[in-house]
Amino acid sequence: MEGSTAATHDDNVLVEIEPRFYRHDALVDAKEEILSWPHTLYQEAQTTIDWATETYQADLGISTDLFKILAVKTKPYDSNDRWLDTIGWSLIRDLDADDFASGFGISLRYPYGVATTMEVTYAAPFTTATVASDTDLESTVGLSTPMVDVLRVGLTWRLLATREVGRSDLVAQGQPRNAEDVQAGVMAQQANFLKQLRDEKISEEALRLARRWPTRYAG
Repeated sequence: MEGSTAATHDDNVLVEIEPRFYRHDALVDAKEEILSWPHTLYQEAQTTIDWATETYQADLGISTDLFKILAVKTKPYDSNDRWLDTIGWSLIRDLDADDFASGFGISLRYPYGVATTMEVTYAAPFTTATVASDTDLESTVGLSTPMVDVLRVGLTWRLLATREVGRSDLVAQGQPRNAEDVQAGVMAQQANFLKQLRDEKISEEALRLARRWPTRYAG
């Protein structure tokens, strides 16, 4: 199979020569499926910032892209207290790398009078660059458990979406089959159903995230 890695097999091992779906195709479609999701689906990531005294701005110190900031909390002065929601902040993008290495920063309306630590939770894209057949979708890619189900349905839809094309190819068609075996359009109908189910699951997961991280007034 083009794009796959050649492998040796032991004697007398059963090898499936013509699988229903190739693993390589499934991996490619899985990446495309994840990358096609709207930005309302994301992985949650965190970074901490050592905030200097009388400072208005600071670099986020991240090495990936981000969609938005979900929350900013400030370390309490007393270890017995809880982390406090920080107000009066804004996200700044496309900054000069000489001053902000990550290109992203946090800007405060008013500077802190003392040095402190801030914990920033942000929405980040999924990590798909190194996806393989044995990749942990939750710990490595950043999918939540419900998102794994979205991927399962979406991947099945993508793999089935073009099957109807092969069935209708009269040039490659072998022995004639009875029309009752697999009626024309059935596979396309199944793919459409899976697409609708996938879209519903995306909406459900986006709603769950919106409830978990409601829009906060930063200023």
